[in-house]
Amino acid sequence: GDISRLGCAMDSLKDARKRMERSHGANLERMRAIAASFAPEVALYVRLDLLEGVAAYHSGDLKSAAASLESARHKWERLQLKDDDVVQLMGM
Repeated sequence: GDISRLGCAMDSLKDARKRMERSHGANLERMRAIAASFAPEVALYVRLDLLEGVAAYHSGDLKSAAASLESARHKWERLQLKDDDVVQLMGM
């Protein structure tokens, strides 16, 4: 990749987060009000957190990188299906 475009990428990520928060609420409250427990948009936040983590890492901000990657991991874990849920779906 071209590291000289890192600043532009970080600006784009900030803009994306701002627009997503405007749509879903700062703490996803609008999304939760509409979607209840099912919110596939959380996957978009996993991707955004991952990209922000990578950008922060490459800019030398290891603390922000770790926080973004941890946030991505936490959201990713929420998206995982439990084995029991899969078995129940297969039994339908």
